Amino acid sequence: ANVQIRPWVSHRDLFARTAAVVTTGGSSTVRQALAFGVPVLAVPLEWDQLENGARLEHCGAGIRLTRGQCTAARIRAAVNSLLANPGYRHHASRIQASFERAEQNSGGALERLEALTPTAAAGRVQC
Repeated sequence: ANVQIRPWVSHRDLFARTAAVVTTGGSSTVRQALAFGVPVLAVPLEWDQLENGARLEHCGAGIRLTRGQCTAARIRAAVNSLLANPGYRHHASRIQASFERAEQNSGGALERLEALTPTAAAGRVQC
């Protein structure tokens, strides 16, 4: 009864209201979850997901399950652990704070770099 299916929801809108994120561990989802101080359960399948899952565990901001470990009972237990153990949120919030400091210290570097590119006069290129 508490599940909604949507064709698309922005990370910003979703993670601001989220207690834990369950994902395959792609860089964008992990980065956005941590930018909101949300702990992550990663079930990596390939590429960067494997490294991201290992790093989440190493820094204490999440839990990693392998595909072989991925059962409904283990996912439930891992999510319950993320919610019950304040250490996961503490470490995710610590990373959130480091992201915020880095952004504040950038001093508009992205904008200055974009101003140097040939496409700057025409505006940003939409990908």
